[in-house]
Amino acid sequence: MRDDVTIAEMVRSAAERLTWAGVEFPRLEAQLLLAHLMQCTRTQIVAETCAVPSHEARCEYEKLVDRRAEGEPSAYIIGRREFFGISFVVSPAVLIPRPETELLVEIVLDYLALGSKARICADVGAGSGCVGIAAAVKSPFLRVLALDNSAAALEVVRTNAALLGVSRRVKSVLGNLLAPLPPASLDIVVTNPPYIPAGDIGGLQREVSQYEPHSALDGGEDGLDLIRRIVQEARLALKPGGLIAIEIGAGQHDRVTALLQTAGFLRVKAHSDLAGITRVISARSTME
Repeated sequence: MRDDVTIAEMVRSAAERLTWAGVEFPRLEAQLLLAHLMQCTRTQIVAETCAVPSHEARCEYEKLVDRRAEGEPSAYIIGRREFFGISFVVSPAVLIPRPETELLVEIVLDYLALGSKARICADVGAGSGCVGIAAAVKSPFLRVLALDNSAAALEVVRTNAALLGVSRRVKSVLGNLLAPLPPASLDIVVTNPPYIPAGDIGGLQREVSQYEPHSALDGGEDGLDLIRRIVQEARLALKPGGLIAIEIGAGQHDRVTALLQTAGFLRVKAHSDLAGITRVISARSTME
C-alpha cells in the first residue's frame, strides 16, 4: 500500500468496492464511512480530497468498507442515523429510522398545534425512540412514554433522550404494547409497528433481512398481527378525542382503515409519503 494515498483515492476505491457489492449510493456511503472514521463531517471529506490519512486510518477504513460491502448497514457501522433533522444513536437492537417514518412526527405535531396544554404520547414499539423523541424535541409541552418489549432498545431510547436533552419528558417503559398503561390515560398513540408479512421478510434487501431485528419487522401471516392488538388497546388507553397514528405497509390501507372503524375510531385519514404510497393511517378516538 502506498504511503501517499489521498482521501480522493480512498473514496474512489471504496465506492468501486461498494458498487460491485450492489450498494445503492456507493460514493455517498464511502464518504460517510470515512467521515465517521476521521471524526469529521462529510463536507470536510469532500473539501479535503488531497489530504493524506495515516496508514492506520487507511487500514481501518478498508475494514469498515468491507463490513458495508458484506451487507451491514452504514447506520449500524457508524452508530447513528439522521431522522427529522436530528442525529439519533442506533444499534442492531433497533430498526434503522427511515425518512418515510418522519410522517408520523409531522402528524403528531399537527395534532399538538391544535392546543397548548401538556399532552401525553405513547410511542409503541419505540425502538430507537426517534418518533416520540423527535416530537418531544419540537414540542416542549409533550411528554412521551416510549414502550418496547426489548430492554436493549430502551437503552437506546434513554441514550437518545439524554443526548437530546429531553430525558425529563421521555420515560422508557418495558412492556407488551399498551398493556402497562391505565385506561383513558393518553392523548396520543403513535406507532411504527412490525407490518411485514412473515413470508416476505426473506425477500427483503440483505441489509434488512440479515441485519435489522426481525421482531421489528415480522407482522405475522398478513402483516397486521400487532396492528390489530394496538388498535384494540389504543381504543381503551386513549382519552376521548385522542389521536392514533399507525405506519403501515403498501397495500394495507383498506384493512387498517376497517380495523379502526370497527373499533369505533372516527375521522380515519390516510397520509401518503413522498413516493405517493399510503404510509400512515390516523384517526380519533370516540368523543364523549
